[in-house]
Amino acid sequence: MIADFIRFDTEVVRLAPIVTSDAIKRSMGIPDGERVKKRLQRYIDEVVEIARAKASPRLIWRCGDVETVKGFFGSSRRLDKALRGADRVAVTASTVGRDWEARALREKDPIKAYALESASTALARASLLQTGRALKQCYFASRIGLSLSPGNEGVPLSLQRGVAEFLPLERIGVSMDLESLFMRPLASVTAIFPIRSQEGGEEEPVELCDETLPNCSRCPSAGCQLRVDPYLSNRNQISNTNI
Repeated sequence: MIADFIRFDTEVVRLAPIVTSDAIKRSMGIPDGERVKKRLQRYIDEVVEIARAKASPRLIWRCGDVETVKGFFGSSRRLDKALRGADRVAVTASTVGRDWEARALREKDPIKAYALESASTALARASLLQTGRALKQCYFASRIGLSLSPGNEGVPLSLQRGVAEFLPLERIGVSMDLESLFMRPLASVTAIFPIRSQEGGEEEPVELCDETLPNCSRCPSAGCQLRVDPYLSNRNQISNTNI
């Protein structure tokens, strides 16, 4: 049974590189609306254009029934509570990619390198939002629950080992040190999404995307009120590749 769901429920998605100047400044800890020095702003604007043209974030997810997935992660009260009433579970990982990390490491100007690293964080955050939308597009008749990430909001970091065992992370160029539980590239995010039927209960709150970019036609959210380009119903437009 495990082999069956691994074969048919694993997917790799090439994500749109969603990043803005404000998102990079948030990653730097700069409050919204606060002015920055002209040199830093110039670098941030330059990095935004580089990221939109060169960054290639990727997502991998694998879905399975609740009990099978929990078998990979072991006992966790926080996880058990989150998965209560779920029909299926999606385990996901997304990354900005090794090429982007290498670009930041090669940069000799410390300010520009800082902007590149902050863009990595902004891209990783955006990838988590896109993951929820991509799952909703795939499981349109279900409710996608709020994500849980190991090491955040009371979720044990030790669950990362379950992610590494459950997902073929190497398919998106990610590796994990099983002792420290850190991933490379560093701008990589793992998450667990409960998937429930639409019958009964209230809809999970949905985080709104504040990024309006010309390439948003690749976003899988059909009802987005912030869309710049028309919605394209063909799922190939977001470059999905079945494993």
